[in-house]
Amino acid sequence: KANTQAAELVKELDGRILMFAAGYPTPEIELDSNVIHYRRMELIGTFGADMKDFFQGGRTFKYRSCGCIQASGTGEVSSG
Repeated sequence: KANTQAAELVKELDGRILMFAAGYPTPEIELDSNVIHYRRMELIGTFGADMKDFFQGGRTFKYRSCGCIQASGTGEVSSG
């Protein structure tokens, strides 16, 4: 469900979706390849997160929570 939601929420043009396939049960995504093409979307895969990555994510979440980083509602985050 998260992958499908990401595809629905990503900005209209030039959006990027980072896929981390660590879900159980195996996550699925239904996405029309024409949508990827015409909206110029990037689907990016990753693997192998370590503790450093989790601490980085925690710091980012902390800064978003305090308002130090603003989410624009378009799927992009800007420091502010």
